[in-house]
Amino acid sequence: TEAKFIILTNGIIYKFFSDVEETGKLDEKPFFTFNLLNFKEKQIIELQSFYKDSFDVQKAFSNAADMKYISQFVDVLTSEYTNPSSEFIKYLISKSNICEGRITPQIIEKHKKTTIEAFNSFMSKTMKNVLEGNITLNTQKEEMDTHNNKAEGIITTVEELEGYAIIKSILNSSIDINRIHYRDNKSYFNVILDDNILKTVCRLYFNTSQKYIAFLNNKKEEKMPITCLNDIYKYGEQINNKVQEIETNYGKKEATA
Repeated sequence: TEAKFIILTNGIIYKFFSDVEETGKLDEKPFFTFNLLNFKEKQIIELQSFYKDSFDVQKAFSNAADMKYISQFVDVLTSEYTNPSSEFIKYLISKSNICEGRITPQIIEKHKKTTIEAFNSFMSKTMKNVLEGNITLNTQKEEMDTHNNKAEGIITTVEELEGYAIIKSILNSSIDINRIHYRDNKSYFNVILDDNILKTVCRLYFNTSQKYIAFLNNKKEEKMPITCLNDIYKYGEQINNKVQEIETNYGKKEATA
């Protein structure tokens, strides 16, 4: 077809195709997909190049190529994240200067686990800084916390930080989210107020195949199973109620003191 763009839709999901790979032949996979019922703000910005009043076919095609390549790069990074290849591990070893001489298959196999842990550590740090609004990757305190956690065998996962982000979004309209902190340990991920372990909002159990969100009621723990991160939203009322309970109880203690 001579058309530079084709949009395939069922009225809700819109798939955008172009001929990035071979001129005059539409690519098999869309370079961009937009779902009216589930989209992100960034995707609205990407739609701007297709606005009727400001449509520029060359600019739109350039953006399409960029989106397609970025998507392919993300696929590669995702694959390397879940199952790092020998070539990628060799690249890391070479760039890190941790090995003198020839990088043998035995050395590559030895550092496969190291690569996965490095990926997890990088993603956790990145997520943490996004959540806390930090520009720099590490403050002295963060470096100390990371060191202590590693020494204790505690790994803060990306999934735990995503759960933490959801809880912050739930509480965003009711309290200053800068008061929300977390403490991670081997068994569970603790979400707390004012960096005070006695002010536990909830706990996330994400270290097993069955995930749970838990609340403390008079020192007794009540665990509720969840199937995915979005299930946390179902407990938004309980999360808000727990914060109010903490505020009330500690307000009384401070008044008595």
